Amino acid sequence: MPAARQSVSEKRREELVLAAYREIAERGFEGLRTREVAGEVGVNIATLHYYFPTKESLIRAVLDHAMNRFRTTLSPHGSPSDHWTPLRGDALTLPSL
Repeated sequence: MPAARQSVSEKRREELVLAAYREIAERGFEGLRTREVAGEVGVNIATLHYYFPTKESLIRAVLDHAMNRFRTTLSPHGSPSDHWTPLRGDALTLPSL
């Protein structure tokens, strides 16, 4: 597949994930409607299913997107484990600032 075509494909996939992300944020997982996601991006349902054969695969991509946003937010501050120091055994405490 040519590079330009691949980037269009990646862009379309990202648009679908972001539309589903917004839909879930607004209506919850139970309110996610794949036809509405496809319509928001301006594609038909068959195109959505080309990228995400099942609703579960679309939700997994949304969760991956959300986790990547979370990791990106944390990365300037280091890993959460960097901010915890062992006190005794399994007990953890925040370091003094």
